[in-house]
Amino acid sequence: VVCMLVLTSFVQVNMYLIYVWGGCMDKEVQQKAVAMGKDCDSPQFKWGWRGLAAEWSSDLALSLSFGLGLNMVSKALVTWLASFRNFMWEQDRQRFTHFLSLIVQGVSKVGMLVIIGFMFLPEWPRPDRDLPAAQRCGFDPVYPMCTSILKCDTALDPNCCSWTLLCLAGRLEQRQRKTLFEKSIYGAFVVTPYVRICVKVIIPWAASWCVAHSSDAPAHAQVLGSLPYRGRCCCFLRRLLAPLFGCCRFLRRFLALLFHLDRRNVGGLGYLVHGWPFEPPVLVNADDPAVVAQGRLAPCQECRQSLIREALDQVARKPFDPHDELLEIKMHVLFLTMFAPIMPEGVWQSLLARFLEVQFKGTKHFFVRRRCWPDSASVLQTVQGKFMKLAIVIATMWHSGLVLVSYNPNLARWSATHIAFAWFVAIVVVLCLVNVLSMCFRRSVTPSRPETSSHELTPM
Repeated sequence: VVCMLVLTSFVQVNMYLIYVWGGCMDKEVQQKAVAMGKDCDSPQFKWGWRGLAAEWSSDLALSLSFGLGLNMVSKALVTWLASFRNFMWEQDRQRFTHFLSLIVQGVSKVGMLVIIGFMFLPEWPRPDRDLPAAQRCGFDPVYPMCTSILKCDTALDPNCCSWTLLCLAGRLEQRQRKTLFEKSIYGAFVVTPYVRICVKVIIPWAASWCVAHSSDAPAHAQVLGSLPYRGRCCCFLRRLLAPLFGCCRFLRRFLALLFHLDRRNVGGLGYLVHGWPFEPPVLVNADDPAVVAQGRLAPCQECRQSLIREALDQVARKPFDPHDELLEIKMHVLFLTMFAPIMPEGVWQSLLARFLEVQFKGTKHFFVRRRCWPDSASVLQTVQGKFMKLAIVIATMWHSGLVLVSYNPNLARWSATHIAFAWFVAIVVVLCLVNVLSMCFRRSVTPSRPETSSHELTPM
């Protein structure tokens, strides 16, 4: 619920940027957009490049919340919930955590768009647009919270907090609400995969490169040591560059700890102060020919030290989890089934981003994350079958709801009973049709068994 509210707040921010700060509700800005032959759907019409930067920053923040923050929160929640159960087998625990992670991420990510699609987008019966916000926004649960936080006096300022989600929806036309809905989908559907590549592959790889090519000694020692000690200018340079190199060292360690290193194996937050926790390897009996002859040590001392350094480097990295990687692919498939008909032009962009992300998996596995031990694929196969059945049910409910509720121009004339009955009938009919088609496909693919005669079954 908290994740859904956080993600919905980004939609609220986009509405504020476009219609309040961007002035798309003002007649002057609307006339300027009409003169250009466009609709006012961006703060760029009023603020130029500043409005474009603000809109891109909002999309980037939403993508980071989708690709990084939400995954970390859901993984911590699932791990905490799994600790309450006593599993007999490790595969049972993996199956439970993987399927629960799929449900938690699906509900939190898709739930935000469901709220917008079924509460903000449809033509629900609403009060008159010309009424003040104090009389028009009483049905919006966010409106009283906003007025209490900002301490608005509705008697003096009746339009205070008129920019809340459902309150502003009553003043927008259907095409404007549809544009905002598609903008919300674009950030989560198209921008997020590219941001995930940067956050999970490129930045960790750069952090690992900095860790591999730097020492834990003060980074400015070599540069400052080459400066002469005489002269006020040189002393000033020494004092000026020392904090700069110190900040760079702290930033390098912070990025490495956040994106690349496992905090449990490098000392946690102590890594920011002390750096690399392992001492240089010291070989015992390195020159003993008997030990070398038995094959317990490599014949080359440099080779031995490099093997030890590689082992310590593997231990310090974050582990590579195949379950998390396949979970991201499952979420992408779920997004495709739900949002491809709404935004067809975003399908090829999302597929291109997913193709690039899959190509970066090898780099992530070999150079960024700790290599995992081989494991059975039975858990992934079991969860895959359940996920496909669940995705079909969710997509059926979603698309039938969009047709009957969100994009229905006659929604205000229908009663709640008629809407619920038509929705239920549409879901049942589509699921029955999908089941019949699935059975026919399996019969056509499964090879038929040859018929056996009765004398072949008679025992000798």
